Amino acid sequence: MPRGRPVATTKFRRNDRVIIIGHSGEIGVVEAILTALAMSTNRALTAAREHAVGWPVNWASVCCIDAVEWRSVHGDTGLTVVISEASPDAHELRAFVAEWLKDEFGDVEVLTEW
Repeated sequence: MPRGRPVATTKFRRNDRVIIIGHSGEIGVVEAILTALAMSTNRALTAAREHAVGWPVNWASVCCIDAVEWRSVHGDTGLTVVISEASPDAHELRAFVAEWLKDEFGDVEVLTEW
């Protein structure tokens, strides 16, 4: 998981509908960024599938299930995405997605899990 305390987290369903726990009213700026991050991650996964990048991956169900902005006790901050239905050993897929996200979001930590 992320190295620090989550500042904000947004969970996603497979159809990209946003679930914001404990948030009422309109979506905030952080949540909007996390939503864009998750959607861009899912576009990267589509591109990875088309180019057969990474394995082992369950291509029928792979998707971004979480996007987190975190802050450590030392003041470091960052973004993390969690991809479901891909092995934690899918290094090539994680690198592909991180590179895809870099221009728009900077360095993003990419985690994969079954």
